[in-house]
Amino acid sequence: MNIKHKDNGKPFWSLMLASGYWKILEDSESTTQREWQWQLRPQVAQALEDLGWV
Repeated sequence: MNIKHKDNGKPFWSLMLASGYWKILEDSESTTQREWQWQLRPQVAQALEDLGWV
């Protein structure tokens, strides 16, 4: 999957490494905030372990 990033038109490959989703956070003032969360794909995590990088 080749997704173009709109800022510079160069390939944006992050979807190959991780998926993302919006997470709802509650702060101390009881207001709702959203934060983008990345979830590393299991195959990438395993590759990093196999390489001894983590």
